[in-house]
This record gives sequence, structure tokens and C-alpha cells, in this order.
Amino acid sequence: MRQVVDLNQPLRETALVGQAPDVELRRLYLDGGQDVPGSRAVVRVDTGEALAVVSDQYRLVKHNELLALIDGVIDKVGGSTSKVPRGVYFEKGGAKLRALYKFPHLTQTLEGTDTLCPLVSVANSYDGTTRVAVGIGAFRFVCTNLAIGGGGAFASGFRSLHKGEISFERVKEDLESYLNQFDHIIKLYRKFLAFPWNQPRYEQVVEPLRKELGERHATHVLGADGKANVFDAYNTLTRYATHDTRSVATAFRLLDWVNRKFQELVN
Repeated sequence: MRQVVDLNQPLRETALVGQAPDVELRRLYLDGGQDVPGSRAVVRVDTGEALAVVSDQYRLVKHNELLALIDGVIDKVGGSTSKVPRGVYFEKGGAKLRALYKFPHLTQTLEGTDTLCPLVSVANSYDGTTRVAVGIGAFRFVCTNLAIGGGGAFASGFRSLHKGEISFERVKEDLESYLNQFDHIIKLYRKFLAFPWNQPRYEQVVEPLRKELGERHATHVLGADGKANVFDAYNTLTRYATHDTRSVATAFRLLDWVNRKFQELVN
């Protein structure tokens, strides 16, 4: 059983919402028995119900295997499991997964009443409604309202189509690194907050980004309007990397670049 996570409230009672059926990929056949080329079905093993029709490039990522990956890392570096409330929600007959892991024992104050709490979000589906997604980062709480901070919610992570491009080893490495270095990351975020996002810093980011990774990424750099700080600009670019880039490889490459470049701005 797992504890349900409410981002704005203290921990609630232990619960698990729904169940994850065992599934497998099966061939599709026409009425005459001919195999349908380029297609497969995601089928529940217990009932034989087809949850989705997918291409033969689809990589089946099972809900419980994805959760076991995250659980293993958290058990290793996140402290006692009693300190890590998690909400796991299976929807649409188990075809869709949403999960949140929260680390209140690692929470730190960033500035004034802002508090950053490490959080991992997980999503998956068998019916094509949700990409495989793992987000790793910190959420910022301001009074009773939830505002997303800490690298655009994610210091790292990925969103991927089911086409075999998911680097689970990279996700494990990044999650371990983030949890183990959270104190250091908070100190870095404090530096980001202290520096204004002005025209010289904008140019220090946008010109190298344009030359090294391309104009398409450079268009997502926050404009220097005199009101933002380096933390705001960092959030903007990292959120774009984790949510809107076209592949896992691109997301990780851009995240690595952004983290190096923004540390140069404040050191």
C-alpha cells in the first residue's frame, strides 16, 4: 500500500487507487487469419481485452516495472520509505498510470516563505493517451498555492514515445544524483535568485545556444525584461527541455548544456 500525495496538504491516509493488470503485446489478424503488418495489440493477460493497437516499433513499458525502478532508487537514496509518501493511481481499467513521490524530510526554504520539496512524477499508458514520463526535480510552495519551481519542475527527466529510446539507466543515475545533492542544488538555486536576468546574461546564453544546439532551442530563452532573475530563465529553458523537445536524447543534451551554462553565469 502507498500513501496518497496531496501537494498542498500534509500526508494523508495510506491508499492505492486502482490496480495494474498484467499485459502483453500480441499480433493482430484479419478475419481470414492474415497477420496485420506493422501493428500489434496491447492485451490484458487475464481477460484478453485489447487496450490499444500500436505500431510494431512500440516498446511495452509495464506500469509495475516502471514503478519498481523508481522504488528501488528511492529505497537506496531517499531515506526510510515511511518518509517518502507516494500516490499511485491506475485509471481506465489499469490502462493509465499516474504516480507522485514526495520527499518532505528533504524540504528546504529557498527564499522568504518559498519552500522547495523534491518530487518525482511518473506517468505511463497502454492506450496511447500518455507518453512514458518521469520527472525529477523540486516543487516550490508559496503560501497555500502551488507554484512550480526548481528547474521548471524538473532538474532532469524525460517524456518519451514508446519506441525503445528510454534510458532507464540514465533516469536512475539522475534521480540518485538529485536526491544525494539536493543541499548543493538549493545553494545553487539561491545564487540563481540573487542575479537579475539582464541583457548581458541573456546574450551569454542565447548566442552560444544558437551556435551549439540550434536556433529552434534558442527561441525558448526567456527575454530580458528587467523583472526576471536567473532562476526564472533557468526554469523556462529546463521546462522546455523536459516537456517540449522531440526526443529523449535531445532533452538530455539540452539539459546538460543548460545546467553547465547557468552555473557559469553565477560563478
